[in-house]
Amino acid sequence: IMGARPSVGKTAFSLQIAQHIAQKKRVGFFSLETDRKKIAQRIMSCEAIVPLDAIKRRTLTKDQLNSLALASQKISRSKLQVIEAAGYTPADIRRDVVAQRLEVVIVDYLQLVCTSNYRQSEYERVSEVSRALQMMAKSLGIIVIALSQLSRNIDQYTEPDCSDLRSSGQIEQDADAVLLMYIPPYEELKTPEEKDEQDSLRRLKIAK
Repeated sequence: IMGARPSVGKTAFSLQIAQHIAQKKRVGFFSLETDRKKIAQRIMSCEAIVPLDAIKRRTLTKDQLNSLALASQKISRSKLQVIEAAGYTPADIRRDVVAQRLEVVIVDYLQLVCTSNYRQSEYERVSEVSRALQMMAKSLGIIVIALSQLSRNIDQYTEPDCSDLRSSGQIEQDADAVLLMYIPPYEELKTPEEKDEQDSLRRLKIAK
């Protein structure tokens, strides 16, 4: 499980992980919130080290265009599949995993996965999804990285714990490992440079 508050960067970080692993293994990135075009732009931005705004606004310099061209060649050789999964249930995810013989699955994000029972509470639905993803990983012998929102009662500058995983305590129980990303609080920053760049810094806590 990889958890963070909105806009802290869990999707961007997970895409970097996906692109790295996809050099050797078949990776499926199941996006339940963002379309394939936007995901592709983010991957290109990261791989080419080109600002995403420059890609969106088409204000690229010649050097940036060259960097994107080289990045595109590398990405085309990777084994990464981006799947638009809005409305997917765990069964839908499993179907695509089996069909494409995926070895690593990234779900962005867990709380958006649907179930067939529309009368369930959010707690029941998320608990069912969490258990289903765990069983899929074990039965198919694959790695599943599920992104998770954190509870709204903490801000992005507060160091989170597993108890802050949103919607269900089942998530922590099912996970083999829990990583929590956050922006370090101002009072913990030591140098003037760190304090000036607080919002661009991230800490990754191994909570389990």
